Amino acid sequence: MDTLRAEVEAYVQNQLENSNSSDVRASKVIHDTVLGTNVFEPYEVALLDLPIVQRLRRISQVDVVSLVFPSGNHNRFEHSLGVTVIAGKMAEALRLKLNLSPDEAQHFIKHVRIAAILHDVGHGPFSHISEHIYRHYDSLKELKKKEKVLAGANAHEILSYLIVTSSAFKEFFQKKLSLKYDVSMVDLDLVGQMIVGYVADPKKAYYVDVINGAFDADKLDYIQRDSHFTGIRMALDIDRIFHTIDTIFVNDKQRLTLDISGVSALEEIVFNKMILFSTVYHHHKVRAAECLFRSIFDQIRLEKKSIYGLNFDSSADFLYLTDDSIFSLARQGLGKISELASYIVNRNLPKRAMVLSTRTIESGRENLQRLMSSCSNPEGIRNLREAISEATQSMGDRVEPEEIWVDLPEGPKFKEAIECPIKSVGEENGYTLLRSVFPVDDWSKAFSENKWRGYVFSRPEKREIVHRATKQVLKEAFDIRTNKFSLILCKME
Repeated sequence: MDTLRAEVEAYVQNQLENSNSSDVRASKVIHDTVLGTNVFEPYEVALLDLPIVQRLRRISQVDVVSLVFPSGNHNRFEHSLGVTVIAGKMAEALRLKLNLSPDEAQHFIKHVRIAAILHDVGHGPFSHISEHIYRHYDSLKELKKKEKVLAGANAHEILSYLIVTSSAFKEFFQKKLSLKYDVSMVDLDLVGQMIVGYVADPKKAYYVDVINGAFDADKLDYIQRDSHFTGIRMALDIDRIFHTIDTIFVNDKQRLTLDISGVSALEEIVFNKMILFSTVYHHHKVRAAECLFRSIFDQIRLEKKSIYGLNFDSSADFLYLTDDSIFSLARQGLGKISELASYIVNRNLPKRAMVLSTRTIESGRENLQRLMSSCSNPEGIRNLREAISEATQSMGDRVEPEEIWVDLPEGPKFKEAIECPIKSVGEENGYTLLRSVFPVDDWSKAFSENKWRGYVFSRPEKREIVHRATKQVLKEAFDIRTNKFSLILCKME
């Protein structure tokens, strides 16, 4: 057994060994701020009560966004409930559209709702921030290369897949759930495939698309939920999606699609994602707080310390933590580690010392991609921080690398444009792609040219020298020359 798989297996055993699962005798009503009143079946409630799902209550859906948007405190558990509701409605709409038999409908609905409940159980503390750390771990990258089913999956999806398909979880599911509830038809390997977006059975490709596709239930929930709780007003005609949803065969796979009359809803998804990224996820103070979080684990590795009995040399170690685990580090007297954690707790964030964008680069824009590629992993970021630190020393006022933070975020990925077939009568294959009827590529390019920003942060009193040092390093190492706006946007002039 691969090392990471064995470590996840141990985690699942640890979480389930004292769990007998709830004896749920009737359906439960759960009220949701975004999606209203919804009914969950007994077996779903039993799954929700498991420790591996309950921990999601203590993991923020939008990492540290609440430091900037105070009402953005919703968690992964709420989101998982929302994804389950939307996945169920998509399945019900398809049941009618495809005229599925009762057995086929039950098989479809149970699989998509169970996959929705479990799709995020692999998340670590503060969701995607910790994922940006452990996705670089060798054991995860090696497993991703080795197993075809994981080739296109994100890091947290891989951990979710390993949890759902672990021997410990399968045994628990069989003994504790299948014997109590009518879920013997559920194939956990298929559930795992739905989570990572892998299609093994061409006739069930649309199962996968409901959970991990161009306009999946996950996306439909987080766009509504994140915008609602951060106060960003958006429109998403989800009822239009339910009305126009269908399937179509593409390369012999039965894929999820929308009729062309519903394409406006997909346009809204693309537009909303761009707004959320530029306004919320890439807000400079959010990025500064995320840098602090990552530097906590940089410091743990630098000091080779064991925290909570974990060394953090495996992606599986992050499964034992939740957001409160990070907050509590501020009170544990761990020197620099506790100091960094206290910065997050007290919202003592580093400040902008350099802003990188197409507007702030005077020459060498063509080299920006080379800079981003060199900083696409922790080692590259560390090298740039050290180079800036050395430059400050040559200027007579050394700033340590640990007091310099670099953030060059990835832009939004528009899977909708690349993969989404739009059912259209009259087309040669019976469908076209979204990019053929809506300029998604142009929008993506516009985001890169007008909305994307990278940052170098430092403590407030060191911003001026860090700015000059960064300017020098960018010029000498990457032939990138910045203009006055790189200073003005930092509000230093």
